[in-house]
Amino acid sequence: MTTTSVEFELASYVIHYSPLVDRKSFLQPQLKLLEPEWVTESDVVLESLPWRHSERVLGVSKRQIAVDLGVNARSLSRSRRKARFESYYLRYMSLVGRKYQKHSYGSLPRFERLPKQILELNAMHIYAIFLFLQSGKEWGLVLEDDAVMEPNFFEKLEGICKLKYSKPVWMNLNGGAGLVRTKSDPSPDMNGLFQVIPPTTRCATAYLINRRYVERLKDLILVHGLPDWLPIDVFYQVANRKLRAQAFWSEPPIVIQGSESGRYKSNLGQHRI
Repeated sequence: MTTTSVEFELASYVIHYSPLVDRKSFLQPQLKLLEPEWVTESDVVLESLPWRHSERVLGVSKRQIAVDLGVNARSLSRSRRKARFESYYLRYMSLVGRKYQKHSYGSLPRFERLPKQILELNAMHIYAIFLFLQSGKEWGLVLEDDAVMEPNFFEKLEGICKLKYSKPVWMNLNGGAGLVRTKSDPSPDMNGLFQVIPPTTRCATAYLINRRYVERLKDLILVHGLPDWLPIDVFYQVANRKLRAQAFWSEPPIVIQGSESGRYKSNLGQHRI
């Protein structure tokens, strides 16, 4: 099991493709204080997981998934409040006019089974958070192996891990996909966090979740299974919706996604499919 220092009362995990040895050699010294558990492709067996090919995910309709993804897409060029209004407007207009359906559903991934490698990545994330449940800790930190920590990472992390919530909580520590705080979002607090409504995600390079979140998510997975057509970041966004989780983003991000910044090629270019 993962052990952590006194300063960081959390369990930590790194999602790592074992052939990418340069990533581990870069990241391992930086995370020495946390002593994370490294989760690799050898830890998961795809056939043992309850994959489902259904448009409803965790009980959430495809239409609602599209609305929330649309908010993210539209918030690239306008406030999140306005993006939310437009997404809901298009949702209801698509019920009465087919010409609106393209705009309403345009942000959805294709409804087709993902490549083996992407499903493997999803499975590694789920394996990591289930390990977290066994840790006895209140907070779980999950990092992908292309994470690059900013200089203030540990300072901010220590402050965040002192927070206590009774509800499920998801915290994005990384940037990604061009998504940033908009003018309608609240100002970041002393830990650099602001709440995002609806509870959306940027990507899954670095996130904190509390115990309540994973306990309830595990129950949902046992009932509904895991979607075989959504990447892990979108799956978490659906989970946030279903769990009515409080979602926070770090602004500015305290973790950079190396595959997006140019430090690394994406896993798709470096690992088998």
